[in-house]
Amino acid sequence: MKFLLCILFLTHASVIYGKLLPDAISKLLCRRSDPNLNECLLNNAGKILPLIVNGVPSANIVPIDPLNVEFATSEGELENVKVKMVMKNITLYGGSNIKFNKIKIDLDSMTGEISLLMPHLRMTCDYFATGRLFVIPLESSAHFDGDFENTEVTVYIRLKEVKRKKTTYYAVDKITETWYTDKAHINLTSILPAEQPAANLIQNFFNENNRLVLDTVNPIVVRYGPQCIQHFVDRFLKKVPAEELLPK
Repeated sequence: MKFLLCILFLTHASVIYGKLLPDAISKLLCRRSDPNLNECLLNNAGKILPLIVNGVPSANIVPIDPLNVEFATSEGELENVKVKMVMKNITLYGGSNIKFNKIKIDLDSMTGEISLLMPHLRMTCDYFATGRLFVIPLESSAHFDGDFENTEVTVYIRLKEVKRKKTTYYAVDKITETWYTDKAHINLTSILPAEQPAANLIQNFFNENNRLVLDTVNPIVVRYGPQCIQHFVDRFLKKVPAEELLPK
């Protein structure tokens, strides 16, 4: 689920990443001096989204629908869940349907808040997991195929200034997020046929109790989600001087 947040920043980054973007996107950039800057960002984000869905190589923006991620890990332990997971060949579908609810930035404090709704997200990957979920053992190697409905995400970010070769850039100082998914359904296909009964046990428990499971793993998601966002944020900020992030 944390990769949904990467889609979020790829879309927002295109709003501020000016000189390397095609004219169709550049003309939608909001200006720093605009007294209604936040309103401009919110209005234009939805217009820019379809222009970047297939990626923008000149600005190093990867395709976002589908969004491909080679590798990721997640680990956490709470009262009712203990999990350590490695995921590979991750593909996410649904980024082209993002609905922006709020974009708010404060140039003086270098803080921002972005809220969105994704009506439908599909995620596929190969994974290896150990641990437990309530009394269900999570030892499993399988192909994951999951559908997530009405996912709401809010990201809070604070930047800081850094100097490189006498030029000022921004970098992430702090980043947090919240998320809520209305409902979900998963299918697990074990890599080893002999382990399919264990995969079925996990799959059935999730599908029959997905509200309980989603709420239980939420603290782990919000702990690891910001790491993904920061990776994409810093990737852009390292290339663009601070003075170029928003036209005057």
